Amino acid sequence: MLAQAGRELHIELIADTQRPEMLNGSITVSATELIVFLQKHPAALRVTENLLRDGGNGYDPAAIRSLPLGSYLAFNRLTGGSVAGKLWRGSCFDHRIHAA
Repeated sequence: MLAQAGRELHIELIADTQRPEMLNGSITVSATELIVFLQKHPAALRVTENLLRDGGNGYDPAAIRSLPLGSYLAFNRLTGGSVAGKLWRGSCFDHRIHAA
């Protein structure tokens, strides 16, 4: 499987999902970086916690449950580094801004 041999072959793989608990374990345990947007589903939070727990990266499940739309937390599992960011603000993606 590409996810298992990718590092040895210097191949990078990007996986995107709204349901991380549905991904094959070969993909999730091999991930170097995780970029996490708002998660509320208990199964998704459990997978994220299992991947980031004890990584020394400041992982906080409450922060992921309360991320504003468009915001993310990124974690590097090799270095323990983390960064927060926002992809958009005050646009059509946030229906609350346009509510009367």
